[in-house]
Amino acid sequence: MTSDNSTYVYTHFNEDDEYFTMHIKKSEDEIVVCSDPYIGELNWQPIENNSLLEIKCI
Repeated sequence: MTSDNSTYVYTHFNEDDEYFTMHIKKSEDEIVVCSDPYIGELNWQPIENNSLLEIKCI
């Protein structure tokens, strides 16, 4: 979901953590959220189940 100034990511699942866990990677100039980390890239963090993230847009 998005608004004028933010993007929201909500995770909720009851099974298969490995399959349903979303991941986030933050760098100096971008934030990437995806279901599988990009192959060969480091510093991906899993997004905790039952959590809501607000990512501010600039």
